[in-house]
This record gives sequence, C-alpha cells and structure tokens, in this order.
Amino acid sequence: MSSQAREHILERLYKSAGSVAAPAPSTDWEPPVFTEKEKEERFVRLLETMKAEVVSVKKKELFTTLRRLLAEKNIARLAYGAGSKLAKQLEASWKQSKSTTGLVAVSGNAEAFRDELFSIEAGITSSLGGIADTGAIILWPDKHEPRLLSLVPPLHIVIVDKNQLFSSFSEAMAAQNWAGQMPTNALLVSGPSKTADIELILQFGVHGPKELLVLLTD
Repeated sequence: MSSQAREHILERLYKSAGSVAAPAPSTDWEPPVFTEKEKEERFVRLLETMKAEVVSVKKKELFTTLRRLLAEKNIARLAYGAGSKLAKQLEASWKQSKSTTGLVAVSGNAEAFRDELFSIEAGITSSLGGIADTGAIILWPDKHEPRLLSLVPPLHIVIVDKNQLFSSFSEAMAAQNWAGQMPTNALLVSGPSKTADIELILQFGVHGPKELLVLLTD
C-alpha cells in the first residue's frame, strides 16, 4: 500500500470517527438480588454445570466429611497453608483420628514447594464466599495460603461458608469493603480449569486442577 493511499484511508477514518456520537451510558441494569435459598440453589447449580463437585456439610462435621472424601478418592497427600486459618483445625482433626491421607504444610516461600506440589494429589484452601449470579468462588491468596495450592494439585478443595454467599459481584465487593482492602491477587473460580482454545471445544483440567471439590458449610 502506498503512503498516499494509507493517508487517504486514515483521513476518512478520522472524519467518520468525529461524526459518530458516543452512546449514552445505560442506567437500566441493576445487579440481581436473590433470596438466601435462591443464592444457594443457583450457586450450586452453576458450579455443578461447570463440572465442580459440591458437598453440603454441617460445620461440626466438616473435617470428618473431608477425611471420608479423601479416602474415597484415594488421595495420599493433602497440601495446606501452614499459616492459614484452616491450619490449626486441620492439624487438630488429623491428630484426633486416623486418616489414610497425609498432611503437607506449605510455608514460607511457596516457590520452594513448587516441585513437591506437582507430586501432591490435592490442595485445600479457604475462601471469602461465593457469588450466586455467576457461580463463582472468591479466593484471596496470600503468603499463608499461596495461589499454588489452588493451581497446581490435580484436585482443589475449597471451603465456602453459606453465610458468605452474595447475589452479585458488586454486592460482595461492597459487603467486604474491597475498595478499602483490595488484595494483590483476587480470584474468582467457577470450576476446574478449562479452555476452548481456537477449536472452541471446551476441555477441562488442561491448565490447572482437573477437579474442584466445594465443601459448602453452614
């Protein structure tokens, strides 16, 4: 293309851009609001649609149920954040009862555990709740519970409190004051890892965990 032709095309584009009015911002949309029952039902349905496994469990039976599920899935080792809020409860529960699954505490620099994590079958993390509108789980990884726990092992287990289910993303951000304490790495997880690439055929477990197990507690 000659420089003269290019300049002619650009001139036409500049002129047309100046004659197009910007659309007025829409004020019709409002975020959805669901009842407590609707939030739970929608959250579970959307997660299961994306191949996640959701198990509702009473909080006092949480770790008993966890050990049973790990045994059923033949999980030899479970990685967890050594300084996380789950750590003491996990360790106490494992000491009080026999389990075929060993605990592996990830502490300090997570990169130092990277190679070991690739040989561990499952990782467990807490969450800041879930979003009913999209069926997404809110994760805020930090130095005590690094992102690698939910990214590397083939099975990601996450605990979600029913009292922390929100109708929409905007409701979650307002209720948890994201504006005042925005994390460096906020994540929304809606199922096992998936990709469609250029063929548009959805594949699960390609770039991360093949399974997502959600323990929904009361």
